[in-house]
Amino acid sequence: MDNCVVMSRAHVMYALTSDLRVGGGSVFSIQNSSWTAPSIGVYEGACVFGDVAVDGGSVLQIVSSTFRLGFAMLMANTLTVADGSWLVHRNNEFRTAYVVYVADENGVAFRDQSVWSILHNNFTYGSYSSTIVSMTTNWSPPSDTRPTIYGVCNEARGSPVTNYGEYLNIGTPVTVLDCGVCTMDAVCFAARTSSISGCECVCAAGGYGDTCLPAAVPDGLGPLPLPGAKDMEVRCVHGGSISSVDVPDPGVRGLCFVNVTFTTAILLDLWSFYAPQQILNITLLQCVLMGLSVRGSVAHVHVNVAFSMLDFGDLEFRGDFGASSQILVVGSTLVTTSRHAVAFPEFSLGAKSTLLLLDNHRGE
Repeated sequence: MDNCVVMSRAHVMYALTSDLRVGGGSVFSIQNSSWTAPSIGVYEGACVFGDVAVDGGSVLQIVSSTFRLGFAMLMANTLTVADGSWLVHRNNEFRTAYVVYVADENGVAFRDQSVWSILHNNFTYGSYSSTIVSMTTNWSPPSDTRPTIYGVCNEARGSPVTNYGEYLNIGTPVTVLDCGVCTMDAVCFAARTSSISGCECVCAAGGYGDTCLPAAVPDGLGPLPLPGAKDMEVRCVHGGSISSVDVPDPGVRGLCFVNVTFTTAILLDLWSFYAPQQILNITLLQCVLMGLSVRGSVAHVHVNVAFSMLDFGDLEFRGDFGASSQILVVGSTLVTTSRHAVAFPEFSLGAKSTLLLLDNHRGE
């Protein structure tokens, strides 16, 4: 799950009667996301599973995300990390009572040189309690099964974490490293890492990304590759402010904007694309718009406007959109002084096309 904004009363993923297993050198990653689920109910978690198991040299990582929650971020009956696997919480802000709540007594098990890395996180109260800030439930594993846990540069309730039992309720020894200090086992997936240079992991064969994961994980959101697409045919712009959009180069098959603020109204004229017989893919995610007009060109096009804000003007789809086109506006706030927040002048959709306006609301 990458670059997702989720707002819910209680749950984001709910599978109480199902288990989550990450195995066989796989990676389960929640990254660059923002979850809001401000429940005040006991035993209501944002992620709820029966049992959670990470084995076979796999990785479960929660990185670079913000969680504004109630009782817990992850709830399960048991949590097992085995076969040299890795559990990672890195660069997150947790506003919740429990980051990991395991219901069964002694239900947490780390085996076979598996590691838990807790790196550069900020912990504080959530909506459930103004007194509880815990990494996990009360947990004191037998002395012969103590896991390897690294704690690096974390903060709880505004203070640096020096004692992980006192600050975060972890009832087993934690290897504490100072900010800026890195070891291979703490910050890299050691099984796929050959060495470390400063704080940079040097990957061995089969290691991917900055931390040498056992499988490749995309590091940014963009449209899925189109059949036969070459690299860079659809480029993503991440962050910043834009006042205009240039005419695309020949062969470019789409545009992608993530967390971009548009300072003026924008016209996207699909006739300006020269990509014969190709699908055009237009993505705007978490953007601020001062008016947007998309003009069709009889081409087959996918337009996605998701979790964005229309701060002025209107959202206009004009002209002819080809057969099997898809237009999706979802989870967005429409603040406008125009008579219409979304307009369809001189508009037509080709055969087998889809137009969806889902879970949007008009702002004040």
